[in-house]
Amino acid sequence: VGPVMAGVIGDTQFQFDVWGSPVNFAARLQSAAAAGKVVLSADAWNSLEEKPPAAVRTAELAGIGRVTVHEIG
Repeated sequence: VGPVMAGVIGDTQFQFDVWGSPVNFAARLQSAAAAGKVVLSADAWNSLEEKPPAAVRTAELAGIGRVTVHEIG
């Protein structure tokens, strides 16, 4: 959850890409998810209007530290 930059890069071979801290944070969250589970940050969880059942735990994210995550599935 947060601001990102998005755009097309390249001169002859074009590729769409997204940059920003939220992108890096999402990649770190992905590494904290077990197979068949979805992990949301506290900000993402709080933005949901309807909240499915989830287990709340802390995860150690590389380069970020300990964060609270909500694990669904």
